Amino acid sequence: MRAFVRPTVMGALALGLGLLSLHPGAALAEVPNVPGRCDWIGTANAPLTNLGSNQSLLRMKVEQDLGNPDATHGDEDTVQINTAYESSFLGRYEIKAGSKLHSSGYLRQGNQCVVDTLNVATLEPGREGYIEPTGVCLQAGGETIAVAEKASRSLGCAVGPAIALTTPSQPFQGGRMFYSRGIYVLEHAAMGQETAGSWSGVRDPFRDPEPEVAGLTPPAENLFEPRRGFGKTWRDLYSGPDGALGWAVEDERSETASWQQFENGIVIVLQSGSGYVMYYDGHTWEQRNR
Repeated sequence: MRAFVRPTVMGALALGLGLLSLHPGAALAEVPNVPGRCDWIGTANAPLTNLGSNQSLLRMKVEQDLGNPDATHGDEDTVQINTAYESSFLGRYEIKAGSKLHSSGYLRQGNQCVVDTLNVATLEPGREGYIEPTGVCLQAGGETIAVAEKASRSLGCAVGPAIALTTPSQPFQGGRMFYSRGIYVLEHAAMGQETAGSWSGVRDPFRDPEPEVAGLTPPAENLFEPRRGFGKTWRDLYSGPDGALGWAVEDERSETASWQQFENGIVIVLQSGSGYVMYYDGHTWEQRNR
């Protein structure tokens, strides 16, 4: 992992919002209860407080509100940080009173900022956040760097290490699904354009002992009905075979993949060499193989 000192503080980040229970083509204004962004630069008032279960509390004085410059902040705001599976650089930072930090997440009741690092899914996939010291920019890890360097847009700094996860995935006529503590749905831009498009994220809606499938009959032997979480997401949130995804073209399978979160998006690199870049801004994605 390489690091260099950044000469200026990053500007406001345009992070897209994952859609909860709507088809990703739906207008954002129709989504109920979308949380506001908290994109704050300021100073820690004290060391982190450990809340247990991979949760920490940060107390900070906000000096710049990048997402809402006209907002008024007092002497202290709080940030709840949720981490999992070593998916954060937080343990490497010695946060103490006076530490200069950038906190990026989403607001909840009481204006507390909630930061979910990658693979936590307290919030919906696509609403990941981060804590990082100002003035330092960490770069892509060894397993993701080849894909990150091919990205057509800037991913910004790495905000978590590359982590190896057993990753279920399934291709569809019009896209692909990935699972990582939630379901990431990648739709193709158009028929025949299978290496780019739009994406959204939902919590896994499947719960045992629900039926694994609905018993739908595909129109051809080389098409499949997805199962369990992929299947319920497909049927209930993406209009099933009549939606943009169409039928699955292979059974679900799992392989090891490297995931890494950046300021401006997520990189997934499958063990087979296929790579995917999901940008927060506009929630677009592109395939960039290793």
